Amino acid sequence: NNQVVGVGSGSTIVYAVDRLAERVRQEKLNIVCVPTSFQLIPPISALYPPTGSAADFAAWPYAIGSGKTPR
Repeated sequence: NNQVVGVGSGSTIVYAVDRLAERVRQEKLNIVCVPTSFQLIPPISALYPPTGSAADFAAWPYAIGSGKTPR
């Protein structure tokens, strides 16, 4: 809860974000997803609002699908 998650690309990322969104709804978690590629913004936003941008956060402790903190 109260975390920022970097979201990268990959063949299974939509499934991972869908599951994360389900948990957020069920458990009333406060999590922001940060797409690390501009191509991911529309699909991630559709599945899982809220999203942030890499410019909004200096780093994030968790990443899925190569969503590493930019250096």
